[in-house]
Amino acid sequence: EVNKTQLDKISLRKVYIPFWVFDTATRSHLRAQRGVTQNSQDEILTLTWQDIVEDIDLGFESFKVPGFTEQAMASKGQVDWHWSLEEKNKVGQPHSSVPFIPFEVSPQTGFNTLLKSLSKALAAEVSAKVDSQQQKNIVLNTRYKHLSISSVFLPHWCAVINHEQQTSSIIINGQTGGIRFSPS
Repeated sequence: EVNKTQLDKISLRKVYIPFWVFDTATRSHLRAQRGVTQNSQDEILTLTWQDIVEDIDLGFESFKVPGFTEQAMASKGQVDWHWSLEEKNKVGQPHSSVPFIPFEVSPQTGFNTLLKSLSKALAAEVSAKVDSQQQKNIVLNTRYKHLSISSVFLPHWCAVINHEQQTSSIIINGQTGGIRFSPS
């Protein structure tokens, strides 16, 4: 239950948050050996190696990486997210009073985040393809068939809550309703 005193300490604003959006398709050529144990007639286990050669196709569509840091979202006081694009960017864009957070994360950092997710997905695929406790000589050669990057600003609600000398922020996705809480 929230009382009126607590409501006076909540600042809710609509804000556009930057994201890098990646679309990619990869083909990875896998070469490995799988260990297979076999029972002989004398009840002796023998280990033989089977060669594996396969292609793994993976793709990520609309893979979003936040273009901001947590510090941009957390604030100890009232936040005014409105500013002039002309003042901030100095590139002659038309004036806009749309509230937004500027990009603080480089495209390279966003791409590195994509690579980590791609590596996890490839590791799972390799494990499924080799499907053995004994593995050796795993070689994976990955090539990009397609890679594109774009930047977008997506609508969110940002609430800054001041309670008992502590500030916390809540970000609500304007499309999905997903909530992210960041205590300070």
